[in-house]
This record gives sequence, structure tokens and C-alpha cells, in this order.
Amino acid sequence: MREKTRFIQMADTLNIEGEMKSLHEVLSKLYDIVVADHRDEIICTGFTNFMNTSPKARLDEVAKKLRRQVYNVGFAGIFSVGKSTLINALLDEPEFLPEALEPCTMSITLIGNPDAGTPERVEVKYYTKEQALRNIFDNFRYRDVASKVKEQVMQSFSAEAAENAIKEMIRDLKENQGEYQNALQRAEELEEFLEYLHNSDVSRRLGTVWVDNIENASTYLTRDKNLKGMGHLLLIEQVTVFKDNPLFTRHGVRIIDLPGTDDVNERQRQLTYQYLSEADAVVLMIQPRGFEAE
Repeated sequence: MREKTRFIQMADTLNIEGEMKSLHEVLSKLYDIVVADHRDEIICTGFTNFMNTSPKARLDEVAKKLRRQVYNVGFAGIFSVGKSTLINALLDEPEFLPEALEPCTMSITLIGNPDAGTPERVEVKYYTKEQALRNIFDNFRYRDVASKVKEQVMQSFSAEAAENAIKEMIRDLKENQGEYQNALQRAEELEEFLEYLHNSDVSRRLGTVWVDNIENASTYLTRDKNLKGMGHLLLIEQVTVFKDNPLFTRHGVRIIDLPGTDDVNERQRQLTYQYLSEADAVVLMIQPRGFEAE
């Protein structure tokens, strides 16, 4: 009986591989036609990666996902569209993730079950000092004022030159408030960023994964009620929250709360698209008025 079962399993696998090979051939022909007709008009990066992967490799990837017994659900959308509110409702914990009209989730946040025998906690991955400085000039939040100094800074990058350029951006925002939206607020954010960069307690965390109590999770996810803390958030690449909740413990779900792609640095944007491509399911949040460009 065991041999018969193994034979059936092998037959099923061969059938699936055969079907995937047939699908691969059809898609290859379609791909050639599309590229021939629109060679200068299309970008097929994800599709190309799919086509260049063997059926066996794709089956192995599916098997890997099944073995890990974790179902990744990504939540995506522009800032302040209600992602955190929906996640809180799913967890039945209204105050777990911060909610506000201002942008809340500034970095990718993973939320799932802690391993057996380990406590609830938050793990915070910080950028290195150089990464954090470079990100300022690629951050969509500051791109208008950064455009005046970015090229010169990037030609021969150094931490000192980058900090001086940020100070120049701060002066520009303060002296030319009529040219920029929320000029004073953004100037204060950049000042705070430089302060955190040289804060002895924070600077020693740069380039490391910092572990903290779960009660302090909001410190790494949002600004405080006085809109302070953005300077700290600009130093954080990713936050992982390990929390006991039936959604995680009983159903094996892991939530990926993605920042809005309209107000982050290029690194966060790339990571967001990477997680979207790897997620098992994605919940896309949109404004009631309709679809946005992103």
C-alpha cells in the first residue's frame, strides 16, 4: 500500500510537471509575440523571471511555502488609507497598531507568532549610518528640497558632506517656506534626524537588530502625539513584532504591513515591491474616491 501511495504521488508530480512544461511553452510563444510587437514599449521583468525559472524550481518553491506553514498576507496602499485600522480589526485589538491621519507605518512591519518558548517582543532592524544618510536624498518626502543638493552629494559621498547637505536643506526649507509644502514641519523632522543620528543611545543601534518589549512597539512605528519622532523613524528599515494572537497561533498567518509607496525612500519602496511579489495574498487598500497612480 505504501509503495502504491508513493507511486501515485510520483505520478501526480510528473503530471504537474508536464502541465507546467506545456504552460511554459505556451507562455514562451506568447512572450515572443508580445516582445516582437512591443519591444520598445514594455517592461516584463517579473514575467521574464517567471519564464527563466524551470518547472521543477517553481514546484520546489511551492513545496517550500507549504512546509513553512506560514501564510503571508500583505497589506498595501498609499499612506493614511486605513491599513493599520483594518489590521487592528482583524486582530481584534483596536489600539495595537497606531492609527492617525498623518502617515503611521514608516517602515515594513512584520507581525506574527513568536517561536515556541520565546516571549512576545519587537525586533527593530536599523539602517547603517551611511544607509540612513543616503536614504534622505532618495526619500519621496524630501525629494523637492533634496533635488538641489543630491547630485553633488552623491558624486563623492561622505557622511560629513551628506550631513552638511541636510543642514542646507533645513535652511532652505526655513528661509523659503512659500516654495515648499509643510516646510517648517519637514525642517524640524530633518533636524530631529540629525539629532538622533548623533544620540549615543540610538547611534549604537545603527546597523544592528534591536530587541525591545512589545509594549514599546509604537515607538518604532509612528510619531508621538506631538508629531515628534520622525527623525527616529527615518533610521529604521524594518520592524518585526512577535505577538500571541489566534490569527497567528491557530491559522499560521503572518501579516506584512507595508508603508505607502508615495512617501518613503527608494529602499523601502523596493522592499515593498519585493514583499508584494512574495506574499501569498495581498489586501490592497484604496481611497473611496477611486484608484491612485500607485
